[in-house]
Amino acid sequence: MAKRRAALRSGTLRRILVVAVVLLSLAYFTREALRDLALEFTAGRIPKGIPDSILENISVERTLDAGVASARIGKIERGAGWATLYDIDGTMDMTNGQRWTLKAPTGRFFDEKREADLTTPTGTMTGDGLFFNYAAPVASWSQASGRIVFARGFRAWGPSGSLEGQHMELLPEGIVEVSQGAVLIWTESEGERK
Repeated sequence: MAKRRAALRSGTLRRILVVAVVLLSLAYFTREALRDLALEFTAGRIPKGIPDSILENISVERTLDAGVASARIGKIERGAGWATLYDIDGTMDMTNGQRWTLKAPTGRFFDEKREADLTTPTGTMTGDGLFFNYAAPVASWSQASGRIVFARGFRAWGPSGSLEGQHMELLPEGIVEVSQGAVLIWTESEGERK
């Protein structure tokens, strides 16, 4: 009986030692990982993908060659070389008399490239007696070209008809170029027939 008790104690002791070693190892690695992360923050380096600042309720207005652009942004998360934008609501008053509005739930801006991408933008365009709504899966902008590119399709509609295309570009002058399967339907009103 004494041998059996000693064997049970030895087995139990061994299990307790194994569990203790595992817990101590886990605690050590967790402490080291947190220490390394803390060193990144105290050294002024934010780990990739984590915002180093968050701004809320931003209003911006810029005068460009093509006109005046203004935007209200619900939140901006800023990181090293990038920004993620939320609840975007913008307006562009073009020098040619057109007014473009834009809403998008999210967007990304890349500092080095001076480029931005917007997800599911929607909006309107008015000017020269025209009015239409538009929607697209994604829109991209580059400061170098000044163009807004709808590379995954674009759809516009209004009282005058509709326009769809698999690829569309809005040039800084307000000119729209649609390609790759473009379909235009123009509705003639009673006043235009006379």
